[in-house]
Amino acid sequence: MAAPGAKPVDEELAAAKKALDLQMNAPVYNTCSPVYIGREWQGCEVVHSIAFGKDQKFSGLARHGVPHGWGILEHHLGLTQTCSHWCEGVANGPGTLQTDETLHYGTWALGVRIGYFALVKEGAMYIEQYGEDGKLLRRIKWRRDKIHTPCTRCGKMFVPAANSEHAPLCRYHPDPADFKGTYPCCGAMQVYTPLGCSLTVHCAKE
Repeated sequence: MAAPGAKPVDEELAAAKKALDLQMNAPVYNTCSPVYIGREWQGCEVVHSIAFGKDQKFSGLARHGVPHGWGILEHHLGLTQTCSHWCEGVANGPGTLQTDETLHYGTWALGVRIGYFALVKEGAMYIEQYGEDGKLLRRIKWRRDKIHTPCTRCGKMFVPAANSEHAPLCRYHPDPADFKGTYPCCGAMQVYTPLGCSLTVHCAKE
């Protein structure tokens, strides 16, 4: 029983926080999961950095060049979106959306944010609630962020407990750019391909 004068517990919000905690501390997907075996995935193949959308590249499961299954969509300016279930090119399941300053966790429904999301920003965590139309209904302060750390290779924030070889999310160039601004590892120019030519697991500071 709650103490006299105590605020009533928002059970829906409490359940959402618990689910988001579990999501943040687990790999966004498992490329070897039997979930991706079946009729729904017939005709799919693993692709690496194929063009999809303006200034974007996709790596993951795709059917006829369209994201369908697990994968990561990367914009050349640094925005990345991961999802465990892309459906004909749109996010339709649990995943993340990350920029240089923010990181969102939650579940998309045919490309629309619905329900509760966790927002990680400037060392703090917030809970966001979205309506059925994808509009933000509210944002409340949750707690300090104590689980994310920057990757020493790509600089993106990640949770060590969720770092997995079955969901590599670190994009980097194995070789630094030379004096001409060209990466010896892939021949790309630094000004056009800053994100990297290789995808691997994140690396935490020792």
